[in-house]
Amino acid sequence: MRKNRHKANRDDLKLVSNQDFGFMLSIIILVVAGYLNAYGTYNVSTPLGFLGGIVALVATVQPKRLYRLNFLWTFTGLLLGKISQTIMLGLIFYLLFLPTGLIMRLYGKDELKLKQKESHTHWRHRQPQNSSLEDTFKNQF
Repeated sequence: MRKNRHKANRDDLKLVSNQDFGFMLSIIILVVAGYLNAYGTYNVSTPLGFLGGIVALVATVQPKRLYRLNFLWTFTGLLLGKISQTIMLGLIFYLLFLPTGLIMRLYGKDELKLKQKESHTHWRHRQPQNSSLEDTFKNQF
């Protein structure tokens, strides 16, 4: 039976290693703590610094403990990606393609020649430009 490719299943998630995830998370936490420390919010930056150190220690000693957090982080990222993808595609369609189509209809443009009811085919008859029949087969485009 074919799986639905649009739903994220637990088995389909490709997680980075727990140790790499822990190191990256600790680096992010430590950078935020350093930024807050530089601007004088010591009451927030000090606990964040300790948290970053603890995450780095856990990633080094027991990376298996970070599996659930790694899974939650990856699943949240996939969910946010699907939501933002839908919003961005909708914005592109409604802000770019829809107004262009409405303006073209307003001015009566038919670029695909779909409204030619009198013709039996959509093929265009082409007249060779001052050349022999043999030349038209050599340089067709």
